[in-house]
Amino acid sequence: MSTARPTKVGLRSAIAPHPLIVSPQASVREAVTKMYTASIAAQTSASQCARAAPSVTWERCYQEARASCVLVVETAAIIGILTEQDVVRLCGAAGGATSAWETLPVRAVMDPAVVVLAAADFRDNAVAECLLKQTGRRQLPVVGDRGEILGLITRDTLRECQKWEASQVEKEPIDQMSSGSGRSHSQQLRLELKLLEPILDVILSGYWDWDIASDDAYLSPSFKHLLGYTDEEWPNLPGAWKKLIFPDDLPVMLACFERHVQSRGQIPFHSEVRYRHKEGSPVWVVSSGQVIAWDEAGNPLRMIGCHGDMTRQKQAEMLLRRSEAEWEHFFCITLDLLCIAGMDGRFYRLNQAWESTLGYSISELEGKPFLDYVHPDDITPTLEAIATLEHQKTLQAFVNRYRCKDGSYRDIEWSSRIYGNLIYAVARDITQQKKVVAELRQTSADLEASNRELEAFAYSVSHELRSPLRAIDGFSQALREDYGDQLDDTAQDYFNRIHRNVNRMGKIIENLLRLARVSRSDLQCQSLNLSHLVLDQLEELHAAEPERQVEAIVAPDVMVYADPTLMRVVVANLVQNAWKFTRHHSTACIEFGVRQQADQPIYFISDDGAGFDMAYAEMLFGLFQRLHSTQEFPGTGIGLATVQRAIYRQGGIVWVEGAIEQGATVYFTLSPACHPMTSPNPEVCKRS
Repeated sequence: MSTARPTKVGLRSAIAPHPLIVSPQASVREAVTKMYTASIAAQTSASQCARAAPSVTWERCYQEARASCVLVVETAAIIGILTEQDVVRLCGAAGGATSAWETLPVRAVMDPAVVVLAAADFRDNAVAECLLKQTGRRQLPVVGDRGEILGLITRDTLRECQKWEASQVEKEPIDQMSSGSGRSHSQQLRLELKLLEPILDVILSGYWDWDIASDDAYLSPSFKHLLGYTDEEWPNLPGAWKKLIFPDDLPVMLACFERHVQSRGQIPFHSEVRYRHKEGSPVWVVSSGQVIAWDEAGNPLRMIGCHGDMTRQKQAEMLLRRSEAEWEHFFCITLDLLCIAGMDGRFYRLNQAWESTLGYSISELEGKPFLDYVHPDDITPTLEAIATLEHQKTLQAFVNRYRCKDGSYRDIEWSSRIYGNLIYAVARDITQQKKVVAELRQTSADLEASNRELEAFAYSVSHELRSPLRAIDGFSQALREDYGDQLDDTAQDYFNRIHRNVNRMGKIIENLLRLARVSRSDLQCQSLNLSHLVLDQLEELHAAEPERQVEAIVAPDVMVYADPTLMRVVVANLVQNAWKFTRHHSTACIEFGVRQQADQPIYFISDDGAGFDMAYAEMLFGLFQRLHSTQEFPGTGIGLATVQRAIYRQGGIVWVEGAIEQGATVYFTLSPACHPMTSPNPEVCKRS
C-alpha cells in the first residue's frame, strides 16, 4: 500500500495510517505473523529509499511504525497493545522456546495500559514528542472525533514530519511564516500550548515553557498545585523554578539539559528529580522537554516540556526494591528448597539449600532438566504431577526422590504453583522424617505385638490360676469341716486367713481378666447416657449398704458416643472407689458432672472422702499401686489402671486431684467422637 507525502504540517502528518489490528482472542502467533509481514514490507521500502522520491521515505517510515506493534481492538475500542519489545521479553522469559507462549491469546500477554490520543486535541509536533517521552511509549495510537482509529505516532514519524516541515519553511518567504493576523510562529505555539493546558493537566501534571536567556520559566498552574501552591502563591519569576528543586537534584537536571544542548537536541531531555512540596515533603517529578529555538551561534533560546508526578511510582519502586531485597534474603537463608522452573522442565533458579541437600553446586543444576535428577521409578508419577499442576495451577504434598551427587537419593516433598509460564515451588527434604516415621511404625507394631502377647499371657495365667485357687479354698474348707473340732484357735485363725487371701486372690484374678478384656475387646461405639450408668451403680451400692448416708449429685442426661462395655467398667470403678473411700465418714457426697474447657467436655466423679497426697497422684494408675492398706480400705490396686486403659482406648485422658481428708476428683475426657450429644441440663438429680 502506498501513501502520498503529507501536505499538511502538524500532528496528523506524523500519523502512520492503517495500523495492525487483532482481536483479543487471536493467538500471539497470529499477531507476531502480522508484525513480521509488515516488517518485511518496511525492509523492502528501506532498500528503495536512496533512489526514491520523498513519498517512498514516508511510506517506509509508516510501514516501520506499523510493524512495531499490533493494536488489540474489541467492539471498535482499543483495549491493549502488543509491541516488538513485548515479544522479545516473552522469548526471554521462555528461554527462547516460542511454544510456551505463541498459542496463548493476545489478551493474556498484551499491555492493557495503552495510552490513546485524540487527534483533535493536538496541534504541534513538539508537544506530541514531549508526550511520547513523558509516557515512555514508543507508539501512541491516535483516534478521531468518532473514536475511529486513525493510526500510530512514533518518534520516527514525528522526526520525518519535522524534516519535511523544515524543508517547507526554507522554501517559503519569511512573511508567509506569520499567521494572517501577523502573529509569529512562537506566538502561535504559545497560544496553542495555552489551549492545550487543560488537556496536559489531565494527562500529565502540566507543562513548562522556559526562556533560557532570561531564565524566565512559565510553570502551568496544575504543576504548582501539585506542589501545594496556587498560581498566585508562586509567580513565574526569573530563576524561581530552581528554588523548588532539591539542591542535591538540581545538578542532575542541569546535566541532562547540558547533554541535550551539546547534542543539538539529539539526546532527549529527560530528568527525574525531587521538588519540594509547600509542606516540605519531596515530590518526585519526571520532566521531558525539547529546545525549540536556537540562535545563529547554536545557543538554545527556548525550551518547552511536560511535567509528570511520579511520587507514587517512586514509592512503589522503593517498596518493590525493599520487597525484592527481603525476598532475596529469605531466598538465600531459608532451609527449605526454593525453585523457579520453566514449563520446558528446566531449573531456572535455585537457592543455596539445594547445594547442601543434593551436593551439586547451583551452577550445575540451573538450566538443567529437573527430570534428569529424579529417580527412574518416580519419573512417571512426576510427569503426572506436572500435568495435574498445569490443569489445577497448584500442587500440594507431592513426593518424589532426587539423586544426590554421591549417587544416593533424597525424598523431596513439593508444594508448587504456576504463575504465567513459570513454576514456583517450595520443597522440603523429608528423608529423615520418612525414616523416623517408618521406625515409629515398626516400633509401634512391635509394641502392639508385645502387648498382645503380654495380654494373652496375663489372660492365660489369670485363667489358669483359678483352678488351683479353687482347690486351695475347697480343701481348706473340707479340712475345717472334717477336723474342725480338733483344731485350736490358732489353727482356726490360719484357716480364716487362707480363706480371706483366697477370696482376695480371686478378686485380683477377676480384675486382671477384666483389664485384659478391656485391652483386647473391639470398640462398639454407640449413643450412651452416662448419667444413667452412674445412677444405676449408685443404686446397686446403696442396696448393699442401705444404712449409709450418701448424697448423690448427678448431672442429668450427659450423653456421649462411646463403647458401652468400657464405659460401664469406667463408671463402676470410679463410683465404687468414691463409695469405698467415704465409708469412714458419717455422711458423704458423691457428684458426677461435666465441664466445658476450650470447647472440650471434661467429665468428673468426685467425693469428700479420705482423699490422698497429690505427691503420689501418678502412682494411682499403676497396677497394684495402693495408698491405703487393705485393712483400712479393701481393694486390689487394679481398678484405676483399668479405668485408664478404657479411657485411653477411646482416645481420652484421665487424671486425679485430691487432698488428704478433703476428698478426691477423677477427671476424664473422650475423643471428639465421644463428646456430649446434648448440653447437660443445669438441674441435677439428688439421691440420699
